[in-house]
Amino acid sequence: MYFLWFAILAILPLQAGDAGLKLPPEVKPEAGRRLVTITAETAGEIVKWKLPKAGTDGYAPILKEDVVPLDNGKTIKFPIPERPGRYVIEAHTAIGKQSFLEETVLVVQASGPPPNPKLPDIPNPPADTFAADIRRLYLADADPTKATHAKAIAGLYRQGAKLASDQSLKFVGDLQDQIGEAAKILLTGGDHLVDVRARVRSEVVAALVDIEAPLTDDLRKKAADIYGRAAMALEEAAK
Repeated sequence: MYFLWFAILAILPLQAGDAGLKLPPEVKPEAGRRLVTITAETAGEIVKWKLPKAGTDGYAPILKEDVVPLDNGKTIKFPIPERPGRYVIEAHTAIGKQSFLEETVLVVQASGPPPNPKLPDIPNPPADTFAADIRRLYLADADPTKATHAKAIAGLYRQGAKLASDQSLKFVGDLQDQIGEAAKILLTGGDHLVDVRARVRSEVVAALVDIEAPLTDDLRKKAADIYGRAAMALEEAAK
């Protein structure tokens, strides 16, 4: 049947650009699609297609076995060629004793790199004003021996962070008393870095609130965090 059809086309006079057969001038596959569809407008019963030939390197953009004809060949579907380029595709049909030829250009564009996905906006973490205050107050202190005292005070704060986990201390006041006793041993020679110590004390009071309150796990974590951050900030400032 197909051989007879091509034989008929071969002996019939061909006409191009006629209303007997219409194709879009260009076909551009839609982004994200795997298949391309081409439809011929014609009153002819059957449409046959001529695919692009393979190049000198043997690459054939469209393989015959990959083409799926529909509606007697008036519509064809096939995979989009892997290589970018402009590929001429011909369609043939006959109406009565007249044969028609028309062509279209399949335009395959190079695919660029996929767009970078939009990352969710991640808010900046809040600035640690507590550490900044300790540094500012330390630098403002005029005591020429402050670096030595800063080391001792930071040691006291690290001791306070450890004491916060002492389960024998039942109330906030117990923790404060123990830190006071540790200060008598670790800090000697009078008061030093008074403003720094006052700032740390205010942070502790704001978090622990009531010295008669039970020392819950939550308050222990808060106390350990404050004393640990205070020690680190003071050590950094004294470097």
